[in-house]
Amino acid sequence: MGGVDMSDKSLNIQQFRKLAITKHLNFLIGSGVSTPAVPLMSWVKYDSKGAIPEEDEIRRNKELVRRIRIISYLALANTAGGKCKGDSELWRCVGNIDAEKNQTDLQPSDPHKILGETIHEYKRFFQMIIRLLNLSNARETPRSATIFTTNYDLLLETAIDECLAENNFVFNDGARGYFNRYLDSSNFNQVVSYRGLNDNYTDELPSITLIKPHGSVNWEKGGYSEEQIAVRNRVVNSPVIVPPNGHEGEATFLSNHFHDMLRVFQLELDKPQSVLFVIGFSFQDDHIARMLRRALDNRELKVVIFGYSDQDRHVILQNIFHDSHHPASYPNFQIITPSDFNDEETEEKEGSANPVKKVRKIDLEFVTDMLQSASLKELRSAE
Repeated sequence: MGGVDMSDKSLNIQQFRKLAITKHLNFLIGSGVSTPAVPLMSWVKYDSKGAIPEEDEIRRNKELVRRIRIISYLALANTAGGKCKGDSELWRCVGNIDAEKNQTDLQPSDPHKILGETIHEYKRFFQMIIRLLNLSNARETPRSATIFTTNYDLLLETAIDECLAENNFVFNDGARGYFNRYLDSSNFNQVVSYRGLNDNYTDELPSITLIKPHGSVNWEKGGYSEEQIAVRNRVVNSPVIVPPNGHEGEATFLSNHFHDMLRVFQLELDKPQSVLFVIGFSFQDDHIARMLRRALDNRELKVVIFGYSDQDRHVILQNIFHDSHHPASYPNFQIITPSDFNDEETEEKEGSANPVKKVRKIDLEFVTDMLQSASLKELRSAE
């Protein structure tokens, strides 16, 4: 396994959409989805003090968090309609930018464009989910989707906020309260229905649940106890997050809250007739990789992992199975990479009036288009 039989590619594309409509819908979103608006840790090579040594993970993590806080702040400022005054900061934070030498392939106007395009793709993604949920049969499958993300930027929330102004659905981030909102894992299991004026019918509203097991830059300790986490409508000075230092599993396990979030993740995957779509996540967090291996024993769960490039296939398989398990043992597990959508006919031909394009990357835009029922021809044309 680890691939997919694409002998009838159009049919398989429709099968992905059918899975999303008929199963308990879950997504796992990693840091690759927010790039290049939000840099990966491997991109962070400089801070205000100069070049960061390869072995200095603490300094690299600190600079990454600083950049993510600034990018999230500017995303919220732009969404609120305010004029962004952080051009120089955004310039230094977005993408793979050499802050010391101030050299980059980006043009001066590109950081705002990149940030806006990333938020726009998240918004399209959520609108697609809402449409799929409205198509589902609420008597058989709840009209709910759960988004798990290890990202702690606020681009997802920025896009959700825009969607809430235009669409009729419920958003649940696990917080309760009005003026003061605090996280409570028991708040996730909710169903909201619209009731007719005369109580003559009820109609379940689509709902999207966002779970962030590595924290968020708008979370801070506060409230009535040390363990309580407050959710703010702004970027906070000392956010509650798990840094991407290779020890995420240990840090996640030691925190009651993060452990609760992953317990919810495990419970969702243990449900019968569930599907998990994975985007931009390479499973470097061994704790999450182990949870996925365990969940695969639930043969009613379908796991579909989208690799950005063909090179990601080996990395993902190695991170999940460590050569100790063979993916062929799990018929409910698939990795999809660009080559799965290509064949001998997809070679671009010089001088051809209608060249057949190759699929070269699978990103959030591609997955959104696919689940919106785009044909293989349309997906290739979008490349």
